[in-house]
Amino acid sequence: MRHRRSLFSMVVAVSLMSLSGSVVYAGNPHFKAVAAHLGSPRLVVSGSEVGLGSSATVRYEASATVTTSAQCLNGGGKNPSASNKVFSGELASNATEQADNSGKITTELVLLALPTSFCPPGQGTVVTTATFSNVTLADTTNGVVASIPGTFEYVAP
Repeated sequence: MRHRRSLFSMVVAVSLMSLSGSVVYAGNPHFKAVAAHLGSPRLVVSGSEVGLGSSATVRYEASATVTTSAQCLNGGGKNPSASNKVFSGELASNATEQADNSGKITTELVLLALPTSFCPPGQGTVVTTATFSNVTLADTTNGVVASIPGTFEYVAP
């Protein structure tokens, strides 16, 4: 009888230790890597996050302070008012991703140089310069934020 109780206690202890190991791993979301690079007049922000737990669903937000000079062109290719217009403010992009079986997500979000409503309807937009700074990638589901150092500058060819 004593041997059975000891064996039962050992099985329970091993089960609890293995369960607590899973919980610690799945309860420690953090970015393993983050980066950003210019992709024409836009910034591509990427990140790899681990410690999420298998099949976890996570909402991401990339944001940056952006200063942009641009031209609004009418259908005839003319600038109807000013040759340069300036935008300065914060822009963001969102995505929802699902972790793989190991609890990892690799995501990529694109920050445009201008809000979509910058030029009036019916006019095209030509970005001449754009500067992205204060770039962050956030896991808004778990409250994990990573800053990406540097300033990224685009100048039209």
